[in-house]
Amino acid sequence: VAVTVSMGTSSLCVLATLGLLALACANHYDKQSQFTRVRLQDVGALTLHQGRMTTGRRSSPIPQLQCVGGACHVQIPVVQCENKGFDGVDVQWECKADLSTDYRFGSVTVACEGYEYPDDPYILAGSCGVRYREHTRKHQNEHTHTHT
Repeated sequence: VAVTVSMGTSSLCVLATLGLLALACANHYDKQSQFTRVRLQDVGALTLHQGRMTTGRRSSPIPQLQCVGGACHVQIPVVQCENKGFDGVDVQWECKADLSTDYRFGSVTVACEGYEYPDDPYILAGSCGVRYREHTRKHQNEHTHTHT
């Protein structure tokens, strides 16, 4: 017994459209499933690397480490920030890096992407970055002497 199935052009268009819609939905699901929501207060530590980008969901990725002022002479390869507690408003971070004795951190700001909105207590995992100022240290033997 032979069965012949014939479809009109409009039936093929509907099937093609449904196929594309299913493919688009599957692609969207795959992209959404790669994002992880984490409560900021529960993040114990962050390790950030020069030359790497953060994860972005609601906004574009940014550099994990960015010098925004001061000397900016040294490329810091890795910064580790430890969660020192919560002050009722935000997490208090202590950030450290291996710097030569000639340089020190000035201000350091840790910023993470809120998962649903900017001040969401939940963040997108991998979205945190550090912006810092780098300052030079004056050494004990670098005095200005004036002779009269």
